[in-house]
Amino acid sequence: MIISSQNVISLQVIFTQVLLKVNTNLTNVTGEILLVDRLESPIKVYILRSILEEMQSLCINLSYYNSQKTKVTYKVDRFLQLVLIRVYKRLKRDILISPAYFHDQHSEIKWLLTNFELENGELLKLLINSFISVDIHEAEVYDRKKLKTEKLLISILENLVIKFSNIILYILILNAKFPPYILRGVSDPELYSLKLEKNNLYWNSYLASTFFRPKYIYTSLYALKIIGYEGFCTKLVYLPKLRVHEEKQLTTLQFTVVLYFELVDFVFPRVTQVFSIVKAFFIRKLSVYP
Repeated sequence: MIISSQNVISLQVIFTQVLLKVNTNLTNVTGEILLVDRLESPIKVYILRSILEEMQSLCINLSYYNSQKTKVTYKVDRFLQLVLIRVYKRLKRDILISPAYFHDQHSEIKWLLTNFELENGELLKLLINSFISVDIHEAEVYDRKKLKTEKLLISILENLVIKFSNIILYILILNAKFPPYILRGVSDPELYSLKLEKNNLYWNSYLASTFFRPKYIYTSLYALKIIGYEGFCTKLVYLPKLRVHEEKQLTTLQFTVVLYFELVDFVFPRVTQVFSIVKAFFIRKLSVYP
């Protein structure tokens, strides 16, 4: 059995459309700080193209093995690690970054990948499964009829590439031996300031993945970074149910945080409202009797 031609064509069309956008307008109008803005335009395009091409290659490989009915199972964290390693090898070859630095920062990069998986893992699974399923009626995969449009898949892919570039640039910008020509007019004081961003990026990822993200896992509300006519934009997308036959697995800590948010956002206000109604009722009753 060969790879489903329909899946491959669909995959190539989506990746090609995003690739065309990458080569046009990359102005940041999201209102948020993106590390990709620190790079010269050719380097910026090179980074995004590399991420796209490696993701496409892995998706095609998954499609092939799935077409052989080998019951392919993959993990999002392993997929992300493979993309990171492949892109890193390109950078080491073409931009000559230091290989030692990558290993020195392994523990911090791990937290960035963890945070990325928690924020975008469901979206990445949705994207991959839309490509690798051979039988669209197969029960074990996402029902492709539930996907809104091809445009949604393109938006998801754009979002993943833009956000994943932050992890790549974390390695580049904080590398003491990176070539200075990759940055866009950054002086020595500004470079020192960029290196101080390491702690902010690291701790923000840790706090978000441990404490804040569970609420958004529960609500399935995603702020997608996309490439529009004006450049990088933000689009809010609500996907109420991404998994069909598999429940979300949260850690005990994350479940506790979700429960806390539910108490604060729903239970406590309702209890307060009930007490206010009861209090007003008794005040009216008592005011009748002097």
